[in-house]
Amino acid sequence: AINVLPINFAGIVLLALGIVLFILELNIVSYGLLTLGGIASFILGGLILFDSPLPGFQIPLTSIIIVVLLILAFFYVILRSVVLVHKGKVSTGLEGIIGETGTAIEDFKKTGKALVHGEIWNAQSDDEIKKHDPVIVVSAKGMILFVKKGNQ
Repeated sequence: AINVLPINFAGIVLLALGIVLFILELNIVSYGLLTLGGIASFILGGLILFDSPLPGFQIPLTSIIIVVLLILAFFYVILRSVVLVHKGKVSTGLEGIIGETGTAIEDFKKTGKALVHGEIWNAQSDDEIKKHDPVIVVSAKGMILFVKKGNQ
């Protein structure tokens, strides 16, 4: 079909450049600059894709705009998802346990045991903690949680 249709090579290059710029926007923080370049490149490439004096061999501008809007919606959903994931609180590993509450399972002043997330942890605290007192995880190092006495 490309041999029959009068394809303008510059149009194909501009369409490809637009797609590349959209993909680069996902990897490079450009605050939308690459997206704007991709939109301009895609629209211009769509307008000059077919090099024919005949009126039926042009892509309608409405079709080009609809495709650009669909691509923008797709990239918006992806970018928004990525930003929300990065802004979210860590929920796994030692970083995810900081700030959580648990229960002391024995009396202790310096070191003892605490139940956090259904797991028994070695705990250290400067506070005097009684059995069944709530504790709040302040930090963690290795298999030791540093806790403080929580509100009752």
